[in-house]
Amino acid sequence: MAERIEERLRRIERLLEELLERVKRLEESGGLEPIALAAVRGVAWLSLPAYRALEAAEVLNRALRAAPPWLDAIDRSIIEALSTCEGLSISEIVRRVRRIRGSASRRVVRERLERLEKAGIVVKAGPPTRPRIYLSICGEAGSESSPGSR
Repeated sequence: MAERIEERLRRIERLLEELLERVKRLEESGGLEPIALAAVRGVAWLSLPAYRALEAAEVLNRALRAAPPWLDAIDRSIIEALSTCEGLSISEIVRRVRRIRGSASRRVVRERLERLEKAGIVVKAGPPTRPRIYLSICGEAGSESSPGSR
């Protein structure tokens, strides 16, 4: 029985690796729409259910369309990490950005969050010692509902 489970897990892992490789090739060729790409990333890298990933992709698309032109890849990864409209700590954001980008410095993420807050893209809520950070486009900070209900 344990062997069958391990065999299934290996098969799932191979399929996931194949899917990620296909997504990477599509991304590099420009063959994926931004919303579809963000949804696939949400499912694969942030372990979101497909419907939540699509909702988050829509939020991400709206946020990036409204964003200033000076955003770079790190800024966009932070926005992508926050596109689920959940309030996240800096540590949670760093973990998500690492999944998306492969690497992320806590110091750099913190500095970028300050810059994004000054630009009105993100908001902090809660105690100053342990704030939760939200995308401002997600509506009222502190509400943990899904992106589609905002």
